[in-house]
Amino acid sequence: MRESNWLRPWNEHNLKILDFVEYSVKDETIFLQKIKSALKSREFTLEDNEFIGSLLNDEKLQFFVVSHINSSNLNGFTLSLGRETSQKKFDRIDIILEEKSNRLDSITLFINPYDVYTKNEFTMLSPKTTPQMQELYDYKNTLEGDI
Repeated sequence: MRESNWLRPWNEHNLKILDFVEYSVKDETIFLQKIKSALKSREFTLEDNEFIGSLLNDEKLQFFVVSHINSSNLNGFTLSLGRETSQKKFDRIDIILEEKSNRLDSITLFINPYDVYTKNEFTMLSPKTTPQMQELYDYKNTLEGDI
């Protein structure tokens, strides 16, 4: 199964996976622009910024949406972007958006180059909602009928 090679512990721990959908990077330019805009609305370390830029501009970029329900019964989804660095080894950025009462409630970002992941390290941020993150959340919800 494709997702077993893709998912990281934070994509599965205390979550019930509802759906795992691969999006075409070529067909989803609007979605990807909204993701880039949301990420640009945050400040990152220089190292994380370079990694994000490199990953998002990689011609081998892959894009998945993982829908879930967490242990608090909140619906959410992960916008998961990555590239294969070698066989079944992936650099990743995960944007986890969870909702409460049909409103964006929490955001968690994982910035995770594979070589850092093997050391059980990653950057995890829980930023405040920005207008760009809210727009990304709203846009994803307009696509619900497509998934």
